[in-house]
Amino acid sequence: MKKILVICSLLIASIVFFACTSIPSEEADGVEVDESDTVFTDGDMNKVKEMLSFLDEKMKEFEQEANTAIEESEINTENPDEFDQAVREIASRVVIDSFSKKYGDSLGEEPARIYFEKTSSTPCGLGTCEYDGIEVMDIEYNFEGSEEYRSKNFGISELILSDVKFNYENDEEEEQNTEIHVVKTTDGELIFTKHPYLDITPLDLKEIDQELKSIEEDVPESEVESAQAEYRASVEETLSKFPELQ
Repeated sequence: MKKILVICSLLIASIVFFACTSIPSEEADGVEVDESDTVFTDGDMNKVKEMLSFLDEKMKEFEQEANTAIEESEINTENPDEFDQAVREIASRVVIDSFSKKYGDSLGEEPARIYFEKTSSTPCGLGTCEYDGIEVMDIEYNFEGSEEYRSKNFGISELILSDVKFNYENDEEEEQNTEIHVVKTTDGELIFTKHPYLDITPLDLKEIDQELKSIEEDVPESEVESAQAEYRASVEETLSKFPELQ
């Protein structure tokens, strides 16, 4: 009988121990985070590389088509507003529409805009310029510098390419460092949330977590809760612009 009681006691203790150690870490705000979860697969990384290559190709195509239109006087170079509008229409058709047709809403559900530089062979004077071309940036990617970051406050993940360099050919400044961020929907779709080519809805989960932490450290204790709640509300508003994310 004693042996049976001892065995039963050991079994119960083992079950309790297993249950306790299997509970994922839980933050103060009630979001459960399992640090061992990996959202992004090798297949996702390959797709990101494919999408970046497609963007590079379409950006060069946009640059060439816009400059040809400028050279052939199809675009008014004397009126800055008309110039911008005409060039952006080409960018939207060549880059954004082509990308959306191939990859759906991977640039976000809100209309994306393209960054480009206007060039002029003559100095600008008295606040006016006559542009004779446009230029898109050259980007260098280092995929070995990528990481997956999971927000402890919102329980969603992002893929960060942290070693990305860009510059404009006619710009005398050195290469600048930047990042590319990607999130993943519950349906498995990938969405860019930061890219130097693109003016898109931004989402930087690591920066968001750091900001919440800094509020806790820098704001008077009596104001921390309300300040964090206000910041969380602004983040939730941004997240509402995306489909449900993993």
